[in-house]
Amino acid sequence: LLVSFTGWGRLTGKIFRVGRLPASVACSLGIASVVFLGGWLNLAHAIYPSVLFAITGVGLLFYFVTRSQRPEGYRWLSFWRNASSGSKVLIAVAMLILTLRVAATVRLGNFNIPDDSAAYLVFPQKMLAMHHFASDPFSDRRVISSLGGAYLLQCFVIAATSLSHVAMADRTLGFLLLAAALFDIGVRFELSPFQIALLEFLVYLAPQETINLTFVVLPTSLLFGMIWLIVETDQVQLRLRNAFLIGATGGAIISLKSTYLPIVAIYSLIPFLAAGPRSWTLKRVASPLVAGLSSLAVLLAWMITMKMTSGTYLFPVLGSGVDYTTYGVFHLMGRFSTHRAFVKIFLQAFALCVLICVQIIVGIRNHNFRISLWILVTSAIAITAFNYRSGGDFIWRYNFPQFLCAIVIFYAATGSTFHQDSSSTKARLAFYRSEEHTSE
Repeated sequence: LLVSFTGWGRLTGKIFRVGRLPASVACSLGIASVVFLGGWLNLAHAIYPSVLFAITGVGLLFYFVTRSQRPEGYRWLSFWRNASSGSKVLIAVAMLILTLRVAATVRLGNFNIPDDSAAYLVFPQKMLAMHHFASDPFSDRRVISSLGGAYLLQCFVIAATSLSHVAMADRTLGFLLLAAALFDIGVRFELSPFQIALLEFLVYLAPQETINLTFVVLPTSLLFGMIWLIVETDQVQLRLRNAFLIGATGGAIISLKSTYLPIVAIYSLIPFLAAGPRSWTLKRVASPLVAGLSSLAVLLAWMITMKMTSGTYLFPVLGSGVDYTTYGVFHLMGRFSTHRAFVKIFLQAFALCVLICVQIIVGIRNHNFRISLWILVTSAIAITAFNYRSGGDFIWRYNFPQFLCAIVIFYAATGSTFHQDSSSTKARLAFYRSEEHTSE
């Protein structure tokens, strides 16, 4: 599936005439393309296993046709050959941890009875049986969780396996794509092989909550793809095309889980904000609008279906729809039941603000640090806003993708600066030694 999605993504990049895309970014765009296509298939009640197999097969064909589109600097074999012995050992350990974590996600060991048994286990199986994301007026999860992109990807998995493998759509595919995404981010920020190996190792050790079958891991990988495009947009002239791809990737993330709407929206502003008032050209000003329209294009068919079946185009921004609160049977709980719950909404933002202060104190003003600073600022705002809205509920699980992305980009920006300083120091030493040798 990941190879197939990469093929769809490279085709999308070719259509929009952008530069060669690394594997993880192409895969993220491919998932956005498949979600877009799946939305219209869903609207036409055409979600059949045979159709999903055909989409996968066509994506594989696109992959093999476009293999020459791989950027030279992002080839994993070249990275391995140029790495030191210590880096190879560290990356081997990281891959071992990844293998163990992936193996633990292939089959669903247990599930959350209140959430999964009534909703998240039911929806993908029901979509395959009824060939669309069917109405369920007594399930608030039908409205508040996902527009349907999550269940479409789960259908791709269970169409060829069984319901016991349904978690692979998020966790297995997400972890594998995360390995490629971290590598591509490391290369884009010009990290050394050892720094990339250390990044992969540390991220795989990060604890992660997965209470139910809603998506957490795959959105993390897609956010890294979105950030790669943001970094690229800040340095190329084809900003509106890149902004369109940024929005498309963001739309795919929103389709997986509605809680990612704030972070996608605010990340789309970064190409505009990072430029500064002196560089606000017409293209810069238009880029957030183009990204928003692109997200809308990916989500439109799913939003139409949601309106037809559940009374809202997008929960909760465009209305609550047929949510359980509509019936007036249950009273809403207080947003902050305890003082501790109120304090929790600021914890993650506080940690990110510490990193913001570190960057400001260090005083480096290069491109990587500017992007890192805006990632930290926007992540802190989006996380705090969501924590307030949710009453500080499960802050680690709901905000894991955006919090992890902010930390990783800070690491990458800092690591790239030290790597460049170290490289320039070695170059100067080599120059001085050659001068001394010449004098002698």
